[in-house]
This record gives sequence, structure tokens and C-alpha cells, in this order.
Amino acid sequence: MDDLRCTAPKRGHHTLASAVACPAHREQALRDAAHDVQTTQVASIQPVERRMLAADPSTQASMLELLATDTARSVRLLVARNPATPAATVAAMVDDHDAAVAQVAASRARELAER
Repeated sequence: MDDLRCTAPKRGHHTLASAVACPAHREQALRDAAHDVQTTQVASIQPVERRMLAADPSTQASMLELLATDTARSVRLLVARNPATPAATVAAMVDDHDAAVAQVAASRARELAER
């Protein structure tokens, strides 16, 4: 059984990264982050938080679609590798201007096509 104790100090989590790392608050923090991204510009979220969302398999498809066009190469690489990223999003990433992102996306697209 997972340990769901909160890891925050008495005053609570001060950053999204802290809340996402907390076993007790992770799911709600991810839902809150997804909502925030959909109602604000993705670029306004801290890069470390965008990377966490891009790598997390429980991130919503709509969020991954937004993050697939992020300005940070590291975020796009994580989106391309994320098993929850929709096939259509992965296919679009094959044409990414960054060769590494395009290569990872092409590899994932081939994997998805073989299923």
C-alpha cells in the first residue's frame, strides 16, 4: 500500500513541484496544473513544472498537446516520450524543428503504428 502522508511543512505546499512530489497531493496538484495551463499561457508555468507535466503519464491529453509546442526542447522531448501522448500529437511532432525531438517522435510514431 502506498504511503499517502503529506510531505509539506505545516503551512502547505508553496510550489506546484512540491505538491506534485507529495504522495497525498500529487493527483490534485496535477489536475490543478492542467486546469491552470488550459486557462493561462503554458509559458507562464515554470520550466521545471512543465517538464514534470510533460513526463507524467497521468497528464491529460489536452495538456500534452499544448506542451508539444513548448519553447523548451526538454519539454517537447518528454512529451514525445510520454506513453499518454496521443498518436496524432506524436505524429505532428515528427516535423519538430529540433532534430532530437523529431527523431524521438518518429521512433514513438513507429512504435504506435506497430501496435
